[in-house]
Amino acid sequence: MPLPLLSALSDAELFPIGNAVVLGWGALIVAPRWRHTQGLAMLLVALCSALYLLLAAHRLLLSPLPLPAGAGFGTLEEVERLFSDEAAVYAGWTHYLAFDLFVGRFIVADSQRRGLPHLAVAWTLPLTLMAGPVGLLAYLGVRGCWLAVPSRAALARRVLLALYGACCALSLFMVVWVLVLPSSWLAGNSEWHDRLFAWAVRSIESPPAPLTVVSTKWHGHLAVQLMHTLPSGLWSALLPVQLHRGLRARHRLAHRRAGYAFVGCALLMMCGLVEMDRRGLYYYQRDFPSLREDEATSRLGFGHHHREAFLVVGCWFAATVVAAVAAARRKRFELHQDCVLRHAGAGLWVAVQRVMLGLFPGRTPAEQKANFGDFALIGLAITVVGAELAIWALRVEREEKEKKKKKKNS
Repeated sequence: MPLPLLSALSDAELFPIGNAVVLGWGALIVAPRWRHTQGLAMLLVALCSALYLLLAAHRLLLSPLPLPAGAGFGTLEEVERLFSDEAAVYAGWTHYLAFDLFVGRFIVADSQRRGLPHLAVAWTLPLTLMAGPVGLLAYLGVRGCWLAVPSRAALARRVLLALYGACCALSLFMVVWVLVLPSSWLAGNSEWHDRLFAWAVRSIESPPAPLTVVSTKWHGHLAVQLMHTLPSGLWSALLPVQLHRGLRARHRLAHRRAGYAFVGCALLMMCGLVEMDRRGLYYYQRDFPSLREDEATSRLGFGHHHREAFLVVGCWFAATVVAAVAAARRKRFELHQDCVLRHAGAGLWVAVQRVMLGLFPGRTPAEQKANFGDFALIGLAITVVGAELAIWALRVEREEKEKKKKKKNS
């Protein structure tokens, strides 16, 4: 059923126009606080609504074809007959697109107005896109639970304390991993280390991953060990110090100098990552010789684009630390804190991955290879979410301090 203003196009040819709503959903999920997000979403809602009006008016008033016999809204059978008409189905689809996006826009706006962290409600947006009322019901449930908490400030303090404890534990794990045992930066460069590692390996009946993953793969790659592996241990040791608010407040000069070392380690790690990529030191290329590169890449359906994912995460790791330095130089310390937390989330996933490999070991090379890639992505998701929760908790604390300050001055 061509439209009056688009007479050359059929309903099937017009159908892809609806894909434009993906722009609105993407902005709501990824950039909820961007100043144009709400306007973009509303514009797309208006366009879908206008298209619906044209489709419905043309089908009901201008089309020479009658509706299917018995079509209507009074009974289920009448509705079923109505939607046997292609034009009615397409009009209903635009109705669905407009209203679901409007509900998604409402969810984001309402959650911001009520002070809910975006991560707490972001998962309800894809649910709203796919099954509108279910997503709305999920958001209302999250909102109800969140508002039932007596003190957002108390909750924020507990969140920060728990996340800092987890950060310290993961950082200590990586310090031991990199600098003590298996200490892959010493692999092939220290006879005593290699003997100690061989002794430790003999005591493990079934290692959760090939030994090349943690040690022998690095033999002969001293540049990578010095540019990536060793700095990662130092970075892990400095991270809890950089995030500790008490130390930062009492020892500003030491914090700043340690920050220079922290940033230097991060940038050096990225140089090492480039060298790793050049030499092809990826787990799926070196550590599972009995399997093809594209074989057993994931048990969770993540695909086989791990190299691209690692490079993207590396770029994000570098970008966040550079942004943190730039914010500190401009004396925008709140933004500086947020960038450092996101930088930590982009780096600590390695520790989560290693812990998961130990907790859920694979029995066969195929399982081990799939686990290595899957746990990397799962670990990244965990640490990124943790960083965003910490940023939310800090924002709540800042708001509470501002309220107390205004109340005191009034």
